Amino acid sequence: MKSRVVFLDANILIDFLQANSHGHELSTNLINFLLNSKRKMVVSPATFAISCYFLNKAYNDSKTAKKIAQEIFSHFTFSEHTKADVAKCLKSDFIDLEDALQYFSALQSNADIIVTQNVHDYFPSKIPVMHPFEFLSIYNS
Repeated sequence: MKSRVVFLDANILIDFLQANSHGHELSTNLINFLLNSKRKMVVSPATFAISCYFLNKAYNDSKTAKKIAQEIFSHFTFSEHTKADVAKCLKSDFIDLEDALQYFSALQSNADIIVTQNVHDYFPSKIPVMHPFEFLSIYNS
């Protein structure tokens, strides 16, 4: 199965944005591969907000952070969050509500796969979940 719609968890974007993070190189390789393979990359509005927080911290200049966010996120499609999604999160088997929100965002966006650094956080997922290394090992060959 060729994953055409790939949902990226917030931790992938955080690692991508932080050059000193443990997963920076892997996340950068993943995003570059997805861009070159013309796959649809989807993130949630929550991921956008979390990423902008890290950009503002890194640059300490909102104008620069906004410019970088605009450049980066121009390559992504955004899922939507609704009040119903929040209700689903609260009723779900997910331990972490942020992961639940990411999951229901992936469902809403018809994602074929979720890519995350923390595969174990998505144990109740009905969508395949992969670590970026595993994803690249399978699809980048």
